[in-house]
Amino acid sequence: MSNDLSLAAISLAKEADARREELERGRRIPSDLSRRAGDAGLFRQLLSTELGGLGRSAADWFRLGVDMARWEASFSWIITQAAGTWRRTSQPLILHSPRPFC
Repeated sequence: MSNDLSLAAISLAKEADARREELERGRRIPSDLSRRAGDAGLFRQLLSTELGGLGRSAADWFRLGVDMARWEASFSWIITQAAGTWRRTSQPLILHSPRPFC
């Protein structure tokens, strides 16, 4: 699972890098990238397995974030900061929403 997660994360970071103009113009992560990051488990990294998360260590989470940042730092920052915020919804990830994030 860890290798699959790493491969998915790096693949998404490379794609985000290729779409850098779109990210900068929209000032957000495109919904398809956000959805695929969620599907890959990137938003569940720091949640315990009892809560449906991956139960990864902080060190593993950090290393994956560094690896992703080699491609697109803004994308990596958003993904790593939301690594313990998984929610069961198909709504796009909006970090400045006045509503609670759960």
